[in-house]
Amino acid sequence: MRIFSTLIILLFIISTPVFAAVDSTQVGFVDSSIWFDHEPFFSGQEVRVYTTLANSSNADFKGIVEFYDGGSAIGNANVTLERNGGFQVLWVDWIPQEGDHVVGVQITEATLTPPGGEPESVVYKNKSTALSRFIDTDTDGDGIGNKEDIDDDGDGIVDTEDSEPLVKKNAVATEDSSTKENLEEKSTEALSKIGEFASSTSPKIIAGVKETLNTIEEFRISQNNNVTRKLKEVKQKIDEDQVGFENAPEGEGKKKNGPFNQLQLLALTTAGYTLSHTIAFYIAGILALYVLIRKVIPFLYGMVRNRDDI
Repeated sequence: MRIFSTLIILLFIISTPVFAAVDSTQVGFVDSSIWFDHEPFFSGQEVRVYTTLANSSNADFKGIVEFYDGGSAIGNANVTLERNGGFQVLWVDWIPQEGDHVVGVQITEATLTPPGGEPESVVYKNKSTALSRFIDTDTDGDGIGNKEDIDDDGDGIVDTEDSEPLVKKNAVATEDSSTKENLEEKSTEALSKIGEFASSTSPKIIAGVKETLNTIEEFRISQNNNVTRKLKEVKQKIDEDQVGFENAPEGEGKKKNGPFNQLQLLALTTAGYTLSHTIAFYIAGILALYVLIRKVIPFLYGMVRNRDDI
């Protein structure tokens, strides 16, 4: 929903200008303006914090977007937005520590330049938005924070019965197997459970199911690598265009970053999140299959049937 609300482009902001010569109320962050490149994330793990700034005023905007965690600065990004519809995706990298955090963004050092006029300084006194998060620690690295994990250290002893719940007491099997071997092990485990419910299933069908699962996983991993590579290229292109815009001389030849790269960045971020999270990938696949069965196939069948009745 955050990506969709960003694409709707552009809601008003809560702001207070110092000068009233130009209308500054149409520059600001879109609804749900803060999101992360992946969730969940835990203490000590790097995460990228995104926001989107939009300008639907009749003046060109230039300023700095500050990212902060409570009272501490995380980083900042320069932003230049053309009038009447300019927008830009901004981000900083952040390594949080365990505890409660309030991540926010605000506009500083802002100027608005009306057509044919001079830049006028504007102060946005109210912080645009903030997002509260409790950052947990994942001691055993299983993707579940200690607050929700019943076995924090992953030693097979539940925390309520473990005298040292953060100290792993039992050496578990070695973890030097490759990704492919882990995939085969999970596939075998899944197939054994299927076999309990369908003992009469043909070995050829079982082999086919296993091959299908492996093919789907290989497709997901390969496409995720492609999307990751493309995402880096788009980010680099946006940075290069931004530098080119800032260094270009004033005049008719000066062009701001178009919206295509920004929309492509949003689309690739969504695709990357889906492909890198197995559960999200299969949920998306199931929804697509549902739409195909319930909507597309009946529609095509109706068209063919109506054609035959003519």
